[in-house]
Amino acid sequence: MRVSLLAWSIAVFVVGAQAQTITPLPANAVASRYGEGWQCQRGHERVDKVCNPIQVPEHAFLNFSGESWQCQRNFVRKGQACVPVRVPAGAYADDTPYGDGWRCDRGYQERDGACMKVAVPSNAYLVSSVYGRGWECGRGFRRQDTKCVAVEVPTHAYLRDSGDSWDCERGYASVAERCEKVAIPPNGYLNSRGNGWECERGYREADGRCAPLNPPAHALVDDSGNAWRCADGFRKRDELCVIER
Repeated sequence: MRVSLLAWSIAVFVVGAQAQTITPLPANAVASRYGEGWQCQRGHERVDKVCNPIQVPEHAFLNFSGESWQCQRNFVRKGQACVPVRVPAGAYADDTPYGDGWRCDRGYQERDGACMKVAVPSNAYLVSSVYGRGWECGRGFRRQDTKCVAVEVPTHAYLRDSGDSWDCERGYASVAERCEKVAIPPNGYLNSRGNGWECERGYREADGRCAPLNPPAHALVDDSGNAWRCADGFRKRDELCVIER
């Protein structure tokens, strides 16, 4: 009996102490749903330790969270007010609550608050870009100022993937504005790009030909195949391999 009375006295003391430390909620506030503290009711905003009513201007409404406001359809926010969207010719309302509330139609671009028609030259097409020219040249043409001129593809050449320039076929090299056949010397072969040549292993390029390496005694062809190095235990001196001391 004494134990039960003691436990009851302790519980009353703890509850009383907690009650004394609870801070009263400010007006228009509720206890927080996440841990301790409080938050403002819908339609109010927290300023320091006070919940002030949100001033919703004309043509506006509280947003989903109730912590701010946004403009009605066909109105945009300017400062603390909602003003009507003014859609210029060649544009349409985009229903966004910020910005100007409109965008230019396809084929038009914004210039100083107006929508100007994009002038597309011959052999070009419109692109969906609010910046730049608003057009690109078709395949086989390249831009020159405000026009699209044909790409002159020489013999033994082909259009690149970009469509506005060309490359020589494999086995040919670009010289000026034409493609000339690659002249491969003896002991040489076409390189990986197909526009030049390299020497076979054991040869090196010299004066437009492939000359033999002729490594000295105690030397061997290196990994490149076009130069030599001294064997282990020897070091290079001029064009010889001398024993290390």
